[in-house]
Amino acid sequence: MNQNQAQNQNLKIALIGNGKTGSKVQEMILSEPGKYSLIGPFNSRNRVEDNLHLLADADVIIVFVPGSAVDGLIPHLMKLKKIVIWGSTGYKWEEKVSTLNESLINAGVVWIYAYNFSLMMNMIKELMTVSKKFLPLFDVSISIKEIHHIHKKDAPSGTALMWRDWLLQENTNIKIESVREGDVVGIHELTIESENERIQIIHQSKDRKLFAEGALWCALFATKSKLNKNCNAGLLSFNQFVLQILK
Repeated sequence: MNQNQAQNQNLKIALIGNGKTGSKVQEMILSEPGKYSLIGPFNSRNRVEDNLHLLADADVIIVFVPGSAVDGLIPHLMKLKKIVIWGSTGYKWEEKVSTLNESLINAGVVWIYAYNFSLMMNMIKELMTVSKKFLPLFDVSISIKEIHHIHKKDAPSGTALMWRDWLLQENTNIKIESVREGDVVGIHELTIESENERIQIIHQSKDRKLFAEGALWCALFATKSKLNKNCNAGLLSFNQFVLQILK
């Protein structure tokens, strides 16, 4: 399967949330009418619970909402038995795996969540996974700095916490610094430093469009993978889903 095959369809996408990132998803859907059809968007004024009949017609649902809104949406979306792509910063999805997995597997659908829908972030995870193996060999300090716009409510960011978890091991102290300034989309910097050496990994999000691109990429491939039966049902992180696609 290649990306062109996955894109060769008019995908009906229901959109929940049209804030900073959700509006970018909406723009991209509307810019390619032969490829996507938009259902929604749904928000606090056009509520999900009042429009389940419309959501039921979607091939896939994309959600970009604050973490505080997720618990209220889960029961409604679970009833629909649809593929759902979740962008929900500040929500601890890892704590929901045990409670949601069985229901999703029984329904035969996949829910994919991410704190950051950057495709390049999956490359960074693989780099950090390898780096982690070498850390016990050196006496180093490890720090993460994240910079975001002044309206971002959660700190540290979900991505910074994710980076820390990717590197964390016993007796490892990783300091996270959070900065809020201007309209910065997102900058994350990892520094591993010894007395005589320094390694830095920097990821800069130049436009919120990248998160919309990642979510739409997930929507296309999750739908195609369901048809081909090569994607596991259940609750998956973005990285777990990408690794399934690469198999």
